[in-house]
Amino acid sequence: MGVGVFDMPGEAAARLLDCLRDAEMGVEVTTRTNPQRPGIVLTRVRCCRGPDVLCLGWDPSPDRPGEYRVWYQVPWGWWPSTRRRRRQFMEEVVRIIEQNGGYWPFPD
Repeated sequence: MGVGVFDMPGEAAARLLDCLRDAEMGVEVTTRTNPQRPGIVLTRVRCCRGPDVLCLGWDPSPDRPGEYRVWYQVPWGWWPSTRRRRRQFMEEVVRIIEQNGGYWPFPD
């Protein structure tokens, strides 16, 4: 299990929840204040479709003002069919992030 990372403009991050809902995904959102930096709000999103769940989060990007760093945990499963189904769900969520302005934030 790994982590995927994207940066996206602030207005695109605000639209992301609607885009996920439009793709017929269940979306649960929680927010909380960063304990080390009280002015920063951390957003966590649980996307689901059927038995598959993908957790996303976004926080202000540390080096780009006005942008958010979006991250997700790469899903995994023991059974090949489960792993394949979860990977397809993740790819759909990633496609939505990219279509909404998300990009790889690190130089190659």
